[in-house]
Amino acid sequence: MAILANEVTAQAELNKTIKESETRFHQMADLTPEKIICADTSGKIYYFNKSWLDFTGLNLESLIKKGWEDFMHPEELNSTRRKWNQAIKSGNVFEKELRLRDKNGDYKWHLSRAVPVKDEDGKIKMWIGAITQIHKLKEEEERKESFLKLASHELKTPITSIKGYTQLLLERLKETKEVLPKSIPIIPSLERIDSQITRLTRLISEMLDLSRVQESKLTLQKVSFSLNRMVEESVQDIQYSSTTARVKIDHKDQLFVHGDRDRISQVLINLITNAIKYSPNNKNIEVKVFQEGKDKACVSVRDHGIGINLKDQQNIFERFFRVSGKDEQTYSGLGIGLYLAKEIMTRHNGDIRVKSEKGKGSLFTFSLPLEKIKES
Repeated sequence: MAILANEVTAQAELNKTIKESETRFHQMADLTPEKIICADTSGKIYYFNKSWLDFTGLNLESLIKKGWEDFMHPEELNSTRRKWNQAIKSGNVFEKELRLRDKNGDYKWHLSRAVPVKDEDGKIKMWIGAITQIHKLKEEEERKESFLKLASHELKTPITSIKGYTQLLLERLKETKEVLPKSIPIIPSLERIDSQITRLTRLISEMLDLSRVQESKLTLQKVSFSLNRMVEESVQDIQYSSTTARVKIDHKDQLFVHGDRDRISQVLINLITNAIKYSPNNKNIEVKVFQEGKDKACVSVRDHGIGINLKDQQNIFERFFRVSGKDEQTYSGLGIGLYLAKEIMTRHNGDIRVKSEKGKGSLFTFSLPLEKIKES
């Protein structure tokens, strides 16, 4: 008979420490209102926190058996499954908006995000996910979109009529040989009205474009054109309506692109008008046309205004987002111009980016696939 004994005190203490750590994690996870999950390296979920149990009305054993896919809305199930499997294979962060069914059978919008936990060698050990309910935010977005769509359609007809009558009066007054009273600035006032109507028309167009983007009905009429000439003409349009701004153009390269000329001009005009609006003390705006790499045509707009802090730069291209701050009420807008600019660039296989520092101005740059270069 042989008796063998090995000392396992260190291993036992390690196991005890791990167990205590898991217990503390579960206790903290149960206290948070977020829905927390833990999954193994294959993506199989083995832990749901108390918020999950309260939301679904199930106990942990039943929830693990059913899995979270059982609570997904059918419209998001396949896309979520594909994206989750891609994240598992690539090791990239998973993030998606989706609807989950609660214990009453109602679907609620959530933002789901999961990140891999890696060991010292960079090997994935597990996944931890947090799912936040954003149903009220989604409902608010839908209400805003519905209102903007209705308002834009209702406003379009009377605004068009007002602009037509204003321009008619301007033409008649300029043609008349009668001497107008100098004490009443009739023509300058009508010109000012016409300018403001143009701004209002542009705002209405943005609201209509927003509804078209949401319904995937934003069409593009693509042609080949000179990016430099488009920039020149867009800047001229702005200078007529904003005489106080000084816009300087630097044609570093002569570039041609293939795209919707009016939509790309819309992006540029939005960037320049924003630069003017957010530069109350220095209205010197610099526009540059240049080539980046071998295949990108770029246009940048630099201002010397209030700037954007790093936190807001992450959200600047989202719908209805406006930079917060003590002077926010000074600046008008609905927060959809940059969102539309981003959508237009995406549909051209292009991009738009920003570099900025609070109090030191901003640099917005959009890029498009280069078609060809014409020597100057």
